[in-house]
Amino acid sequence: MGFSGGGTNILKSHSHDGTVVQDGGPLDFNNITQSQSAAGEVFYSDGAHLQQLAYPGVPAGETLTAVAASSAPSWVAAAATTPAYELISTTTLGGAANDITLSFAAISGSAVSKFVYVFNGGISAAAVELAIRLNGSSAAQYNMQRLKMTGGAGAFSQWSNETHFKPYSTQTSGARVFGLMDIQVDQTSQTPNILMSSTFVGASGQEVCSGNVNITATSLSEIEIYAIDGGSPTITAGSTASLFKVNI
Repeated sequence: MGFSGGGTNILKSHSHDGTVVQDGGPLDFNNITQSQSAAGEVFYSDGAHLQQLAYPGVPAGETLTAVAASSAPSWVAAAATTPAYELISTTTLGGAANDITLSFAAISGSAVSKFVYVFNGGISAAAVELAIRLNGSSAAQYNMQRLKMTGGAGAFSQWSNETHFKPYSTQTSGARVFGLMDIQVDQTSQTPNILMSSTFVGASGQEVCSGNVNITATSLSEIEIYAIDGGSPTITAGSTASLFKVNI
């Protein structure tokens, strides 16, 4: 039915249908149509009438949700999200030191898909190798193989029953070294129960290393990096080590 009263003062029924002549045209919701609603309120139908859902008084990231078995929308607290990569510990040396050790509350291997260790630092002595120990263990149970690429030529080395993991060797004093290492902990206490793989890059080229530690552990609580076969201290000021966990 048209919007026009047909010469009377009675407002005829209308639906604001823009396709119907004299039906009032479509409602303009942009700063024209008014209501007695508070700011931010959401309108919804209860099946017969329009209802209003108040905006959260103290917004805290709530989500507009259709709760199971409900008949109307509602605001609920936003689900907590866990970042894929989560920082566990990080240290930057204020002065030269013999090592960088990150110690933290033990993290079960069942809670993460893997750990990622990042080293960005300098070596102050020539002819040294970088070494890594996990959970403070210096037992002769580190096994590894390493491929060193320098100037397009490769050299392969392997070790067993070492007291540390050896991801990188360098012959240049003052060399900058950048490294990434993945660590995975087996939860069944089988051996090998800690697997490691790394890529380190520096003045002497790129070295890729993989191996395992045959220690009985289902969690990680410490990682130490230090230089062997060189003077002391061997890791320069400003060197940084960080450990992340990749959440399941």
